[in-house]
Amino acid sequence: MAELGRLVETLGFEVVAKLSQKRQSQSTAAILGRGKLKELAEYTGGTGSIRGFKKPGQSDDDDDLEGQHDGYDDDESDEEEDYELATGGSSENKPRASLVVFDHELSPTQMKNLEDATGVEVLDRTGVILEIFSRHAKSREARLQVEIAKLGYLAPRLRLSKVGGDRQGGGIGSKGSGESAHELDKRRIRDRIAELKT
Repeated sequence: MAELGRLVETLGFEVVAKLSQKRQSQSTAAILGRGKLKELAEYTGGTGSIRGFKKPGQSDDDDDLEGQHDGYDDDESDEEEDYELATGGSSENKPRASLVVFDHELSPTQMKNLEDATGVEVLDRTGVILEIFSRHAKSREARLQVEIAKLGYLAPRLRLSKVGGDRQGGGIGSKGSGESAHELDKRRIRDRIAELKT
C-alpha cells in the first residue's frame, strides 16, 4: 500500500486517507461492502450507494432496509482490498478526495459503480501506472507504446454514454441501422491501435 501511495504522489496528488477492507470475493458490483462504501463517500462527497441494485420486489423507498440485497456484499470477509484517496487540495473538516485509487484491478462495471457512488474519478493500479508512463514518455517510440497500452486498457472500459447513444444512420441502400456511438468508439480504438502498430 505504501508503494501505491508513492505512485499516486508521482501523479501530483496528496494521499488524504488509506482504507482497507477484507473481502471474501472481489466479483461484486462495488467490491466494497455497504458500510465501507459509505465511509469512502464521506471523503469524496458522493452518495455512497449504487443505484439500480435491488432485490426483486424491493421498491425505491426500501433502498436502505437492512438485510436486503442491493449489489453489495456484507462487510465481513476474508480477502483484503486496499485503496487510497487522493486530492489535489483540501477542504473543510475532513479532507476531500478528488480521486480514489484501488490497489487491485477493477472491472469496467466496478469502476463505473464506484465512480457513481463516490462522485469522483476512480483508478486501479494499472490506470495509475499507465498515467505515469504517459506523463513521462519522451521519445516518439515511448509515446506510441504508451498510447497503445492506454487504448488497450480503455477499450473494454468504454461505457454507453448518457447522451449520443443513437445509431449512426446506415444510409440509403445499406443494410441495418448503422453502429451506435459506443460501437463507433470501440471501432475507432481498434483502428487506432492497428495504425500505431504498423
